[in-house]
Amino acid sequence: MWPFWVLIALTIASFSKVSKAAASLLIPYLIWVTFAGYLNYQLLILNP
Repeated sequence: MWPFWVLIALTIASFSKVSKAAASLLIPYLIWVTFAGYLNYQLLILNP
């Protein structure tokens, strides 16, 4: 999951140079990817 998180963070950083609004709209996406990764990790742990 960390490559996605890093790429999204880099996208937010590059978008912030052009438009602060565009960069701020990607923050919920970053939160969602983090939450989805956590859910997938928990499924992996619970289903050996």
